[in-house]
Amino acid sequence: MVKDVTITQYVRDRSPSVAFTGRSYVLPRSSDAGLPIETVNLTEVDLTLRRVSDRNLLRAIQDSFFGEQMNNYLVREFDREVGETIWQGVGEVEQQLNLDVTTRLPMGDALADQPPGIYALTARVPSEDEYSDNIATQWFVLSDLGLASMSGSDGLHVFIRGLGDAKGKSDVSVQLISQANRVLAEAKSDASGHVQFDPGLTRGTQGAAPALLVARTEDDIAFLSLKDPAFDLSDRGVEGREPAGPVDVFLATDRGAYRAGEVIEATALARDSQARGIDGLPLVAVLTRPDGVEYSRHLSNDGLAGGHVFSMPIGATVPRGTWRIEVHSDPDTPALVTKTVLVEDFLPERIDFDLSLPEGRITASDTPDLSIEAKYLFGAPGADLPAEIRVRLSRASGIEGWDGFTFGRHDITFDPRTRYMDGGLRSGADGTLSVPLEFPAIEGDAASLPMTAEVVVSMSEGSGRPVERRLSRDLAASGRVIGIKPLFDGVVKEGSEARFQLIGLDAEGAASDMPVKWTLNRVRTTYEWYRLYGQWNWEPTVVRTEMASGTVTLGNAPVEIGADVDWGNYELVVERDGGTYVAASTEFWAGWYVPADATSTPDTLELSLDKPAYRSGEVATLRLVPRYAGTALITVMSHRLIDMQTVAVTEGENTIPLTVTDEWGAGAYVSATVIRPMDAPAGQNPARSLGLAHASIDPGAKALDVTLITGETSKPRGPLTATVQVDGITEGETAYVTVAATDLGILNITGFQSPDPQGHYFGQRKLGVEMRDLYGRLIDGLDGSMGRIRSGGDGADGARFNSPPPTEDLVARFSGPVTIGPDGRAEVSFDIPEFNGTVRLAAVAWSSTGVGQAEKDVLVRDPVVVTASLPRFLAPGDSSRMLLEVVHAEGPAGRMGLDITAQGVTLNATAIPSDIDLGDLGKASFAVPITAISEGDHAITVALTTPDGLVLRKSLTVPVRNNDPEVSQTRRFSLAAGETFTFDDNVFAGLRLDTASALVAAWPIGTFRCAAAAGLA
Repeated sequence: MVKDVTITQYVRDRSPSVAFTGRSYVLPRSSDAGLPIETVNLTEVDLTLRRVSDRNLLRAIQDSFFGEQMNNYLVREFDREVGETIWQGVGEVEQQLNLDVTTRLPMGDALADQPPGIYALTARVPSEDEYSDNIATQWFVLSDLGLASMSGSDGLHVFIRGLGDAKGKSDVSVQLISQANRVLAEAKSDASGHVQFDPGLTRGTQGAAPALLVARTEDDIAFLSLKDPAFDLSDRGVEGREPAGPVDVFLATDRGAYRAGEVIEATALARDSQARGIDGLPLVAVLTRPDGVEYSRHLSNDGLAGGHVFSMPIGATVPRGTWRIEVHSDPDTPALVTKTVLVEDFLPERIDFDLSLPEGRITASDTPDLSIEAKYLFGAPGADLPAEIRVRLSRASGIEGWDGFTFGRHDITFDPRTRYMDGGLRSGADGTLSVPLEFPAIEGDAASLPMTAEVVVSMSEGSGRPVERRLSRDLAASGRVIGIKPLFDGVVKEGSEARFQLIGLDAEGAASDMPVKWTLNRVRTTYEWYRLYGQWNWEPTVVRTEMASGTVTLGNAPVEIGADVDWGNYELVVERDGGTYVAASTEFWAGWYVPADATSTPDTLELSLDKPAYRSGEVATLRLVPRYAGTALITVMSHRLIDMQTVAVTEGENTIPLTVTDEWGAGAYVSATVIRPMDAPAGQNPARSLGLAHASIDPGAKALDVTLITGETSKPRGPLTATVQVDGITEGETAYVTVAATDLGILNITGFQSPDPQGHYFGQRKLGVEMRDLYGRLIDGLDGSMGRIRSGGDGADGARFNSPPPTEDLVARFSGPVTIGPDGRAEVSFDIPEFNGTVRLAAVAWSSTGVGQAEKDVLVRDPVVVTASLPRFLAPGDSSRMLLEVVHAEGPAGRMGLDITAQGVTLNATAIPSDIDLGDLGKASFAVPITAISEGDHAITVALTTPDGLVLRKSLTVPVRNNDPEVSQTRRFSLAAGETFTFDDNVFAGLRLDTASALVAAWPIGTFRCAAAAGLA
C-alpha cells in the first residue's frame, strides 16, 4: 500500500443462545447437584420440565426422542404421545459478555413432589418466537443407582452400586425389558448388588430380544439400554479367535490346494469348553462347490475320543475355485466350523525364497537393502535365478501404537505409486541377492506423510514360471506429525458436540510436547454451471466458515477437544503454533441419522498379572494402580463370568491374590473396574476406570507332546517311514494320530500352515462377554456456578472339464487315524514317487483329554536332481520343447551320462547331449524340441548316470489331446431313376475316421448296397 488506511468496523455482540452439551442423562443424586447449562449473553432462560413414565421409556428410545435435542415439531409430538409437562419456570444464569458461561440449574424444588422417573428439561431464549428452534433439551434421571451389565454365554449379569458410596445395592428390583416392551424377567439384587438372568432370556430375536434394564427402589430408578454398543476394549489387549460354544470343533485338512479328481482328507476334533473329547457325537461334513451348491455330505458316527476323519473325493470334472467345508452336529443348525480349500489345475512350486529389510526406522527417502535368499525345495541354492522387484507406496492408514488416529491433512491427494526395479537382477551362486531398495519419489505436502511400502519380488524357475513373495513395511514420517482421532463413528448427531483426541509425534515417532491451534470449519460447496463450446460444465466453489477454535498443548497423552455442530459438512484443522509448520485435518458430517451411539469407553486402569501363565491351583497376583481410592469389582471372564469379588482399593499400587481354578479353562481375562463414589464437597463426580489382562493357563496334561522321528533326508522311489512319539497320554486313555505328507511346493501355493490344535484350544481367545454401564452417561452436576429457578406455572459355475494328468506324480499322502501303541508310538509309511523336493510331515494327535501336533520337513532328493518343464498338453502335430535342468545336490561331481527315450512323441536327438559336466552344486540346462504324434498320455524317460555309476531315472508324462470341436454335417441330394450313391470312406472326407459316424435316411424306400469301408458306423 502507498499509505496507511484506517478501517473502522463494528463487530456485533454474539446472538443469545442456550445449549446442553453432551448426551449424558444420569444426574447423580446430591444436595448440591444441578443440571449444567451453557448460555451466551443471557441472564435467564425459559424452562419446561416434562416426565416420561417408565412404561413409555422404551418407546422414547425407539422413536429417537431420548437423549436427543428436540426442535419445536418434535416437542409438540412428544407432548402429544410420549411425555407430559409437569412444571414450567425461569432459570437465572450468569452472564459474561460474548462468552460461553456454564451455570448449574438446581432441580430439587421442581422434582420435590414427583415420583422417580425420566425427565426432559427444555430451555428457550426468552426473547425468541415460540416457533424458533433456538431451544435445547436435557434428558436426565436423578438417581443414586449405578448400573453395569455383563452378557455372556451364561446369561446377563447386572451389578448395582451406589453412585454416592460405591457400595453394592441390595434388594433392588431389576426388570429385563424386551424390544416389544414386555417384561421378560424380574429379580432382586443380592447383598453384593448382583443379579443374574438366565441365558435363554438373552437369546430372543426381533421383538423378544432384550432391549432395556430398569432398576428401581421405592424412591429411585435407573435404566441401561442393551441396544447401545458394548465397550470397545480393543486397546486393552482383547484379541484372538472367536469364543467357542458348548461344542468346540477344530478342523484341519491335509493341505490347502487340490486338483480335480483327488481326495480331501480332513481331521475334526470335537471337544467341550474344557477341551475334553466329546464321545458319541456324530458329525456331518458338508462339501460345497464354489457356486454354493452342495456337492457331497459325509457322516461320521464312529468318532474316536471325539476325533473324526473325513475322506471327501472330488470328481475329475468339478468346477474350479474355492470350495467350502462345513462341519455340523445337526445339519439344520449353523455350522460348528467352516474351512475353505482351493481346487485348481496347479503345478507345485519348485523354489522358495525369503525377503527381509533392516530392522529399525525407515522413511521414504531412505534406500534400505532388500535381502533375498532363494533355494530349490530339494535343498540346493537357487543360483542364477532372475528376479523382478516392484515397490508400491500408499498412504498409511495410521501409525503403529496409535490406533484410530489419522495423521496429516485429509485433503492431500496421494495416489499410490509404483517403482519397478530392473537391470538384469539375478541371484548369486549361493542363492542370495542384496539390492538397495528405491522407493517412488514423493513431492510436495505428501512427502511428510507416513507411508506403507509393499515390496513384491518375483523369481522365475528355469521354466520361466514366476514365484512371488511379498513384504509389507510401514514407513515413518519424515518429520513431526499431528494425529486426530474422532470420538464418534463417522457421523455426529446434529445439535450435539463433536469430540476428538489429538496427539503430536516427533521425528522419531514418540509423543512429545507441541503447542497447536485447532479450528472447526463448516464446509459448504456450491456449483457454478456454465456452457462452453456447446457443452455444460460446472465449477465447484468451497466456502469455509469458522465455527469454533482454540489452542492446546499436546503432550505424552492424547488431549481431548470438542465443539458443538449443526447439520452439515465440517472440517477440523489442527496446526502447530510456532516452529516448523505441521498440520493435520479430518472431515466429517453432522446430520439427523447417526450410527448407534457407543457409551464412552472407561478410563484405562493400570493393571497387570505377576506371571504370563498359570497352572490350576496356583495363586495369581493382580496388581492395580488406580488414580483414586474407591471400590474395585474384580471379575474373571472368558465367554462367561467365572468369578467375581469386591475389594476396597487405595490410590496407588494395590495387590490382590486370585486363586486359579479349573474353571479358568484354557485361558481367562481378569478385569478390574474401580469405582470412585461421588464427593460433592470436593467437587468430584462419580467415576470409574477399567483394566483388563489375559491370563494364559498352562494346559498341563491336556497338551500332548508329539514328535515325528525320521531322517533329515530321504530317497525318492521308495517308502518314507516316520515314527510318531506321543508323550503325556493320561493313564488308561488311548491316543490317535493322523499324519499328512505333502510336497512343500503345494503348501506354498496357498500359504498353508500345519494344523495347530493346541493353538486352537489353548491359545488366547477374544473376550466373549459384552460389558456396558451408565457411568459414561453421568452428568457432571458439580460443573459451573449454581443458578436459581423460579416457578412459572404447573405442569458361478467354474470350469467343468477333465484335468490333464500332471507331468509328474504329486506328493500328497495321508494316513490315519492310527492308534498310538502302549509305548506311546505309532509308525506311518508313505510311498514316495520320483520326487525331488521337501516333504512336510504334519501330525495331529488326540486322546480323550489331550491334543497335540508336530511337523517336520524332510528333504527327498537324488544326489543329482533332474527337473523337467513340459507343456501341460499338446495336440497331434504340435511342436514345443522340453526344458531340462540338472542340478548337483550331493555326492561326486563331474561327467554324467544322459539318455532320453520317448513313446508317442518325437524328440530332436541332435539337441540331446550324450553327457554333461557338473561341478559341485552346479547346474546345467538345455531345451529339447518335442513333436506330438498321436493322442494319449505318452511317457518320456530321462536316465542320468552319475560318476559313481548310479543310474537315476525320471519318468515324465506328456498328455496329447485332440481338442477339435465336434462337427455335424447334413447333406441332402436326390437320385434320379437308375442313379446310385456309394456309401464309402469318401463320406468322412475331412473327418477323423476313428470318431466318425453317419446316419443315412432315404424316402421313398430304396435298395441299399453299402461298400465295405474302414471306420463306417
